[in-house]
Amino acid sequence: MTHDRSPNGPPAPLSAEDRLDIMDAVGGIMLQVDVKDWDKVRRYLMPEVSTDYTSIFGGDPVTCDSDVFVQGLRSRLPGFDATQHTVTQISVSGSGDHAMTISNLRAAHWIESDIWAFGGAYRHTLTRTAEGWRIASLAIEMHYEEGDRAVRAAAVERMSARLGMSVEELTVIGRSQNQVNT
Repeated sequence: MTHDRSPNGPPAPLSAEDRLDIMDAVGGIMLQVDVKDWDKVRRYLMPEVSTDYTSIFGGDPVTCDSDVFVQGLRSRLPGFDATQHTVTQISVSGSGDHAMTISNLRAAHWIESDIWAFGGAYRHTLTRTAEGWRIASLAIEMHYEEGDRAVRAAAVERMSARLGMSVEELTVIGRSQNQVNT
């Protein structure tokens, strides 16, 4: 069922239920990333997803198949001992079958007691589908960084050994999603 137009023509406003479902998608995907439930991560996404992580990694925004996006997460994040992606103060706007959010993000990544973390504004666009609200794009505007990026490099090295892939092969996967330094 589409909610793009009200009877008089303009897009119908988002309901309270829509707003809760949208906030669940934005926060829920990050929780599933941290617990490494990749099937649930994929269910929060549209079939094609755009990412803009240029404020963290440089390069250009990227659009890719959501399975490729999840593969990239899956090929690197388990290299950390722990991750915690905290999304707070989610502000929702939009109407009809389209929504946008802006929220605060803090992304922390550990290996033993070493940390690499950053925080900033997190922006999402979402589309209503028959299965519910799905994320079409994710963009991070990094405001601060702390710790050591070498922690991320160490996680990639770990995953390279676990997966039997070279660091270069993992880098190609990451570059396809704008998740590596170029």
